[in-house]
Amino acid sequence: MNVQTDKEQQLIQIGPYRIIRNPAYTGSIISLLGISFCLRSVYSPLIVLALCLLCYGIRIRKEETELANHFGKEFQEYAERTWRLFPLIY
Repeated sequence: MNVQTDKEQQLIQIGPYRIIRNPAYTGSIISLLGISFCLRSVYSPLIVLALCLLCYGIRIRKEETELANHFGKEFQEYAERTWRLFPLIY
């Protein structure tokens, strides 16, 4: 759960980052949901989604706190115009 920033770090706002702040987490959640559907249980996707949102939610909040401290107003403005994980949802 360690999050580090350094002086030379830049806030990337191009490519998929123009729309969502955590595209790697979004891809991971979609992949895990896809795998859970292979189990052919109604409950598997619900359990996987709940666990992903809980675990990634904790991680994302920690990262965003650190990024807000490091980048200040630049990150705040970026966060206001992008989605956290899923466009038009969250």
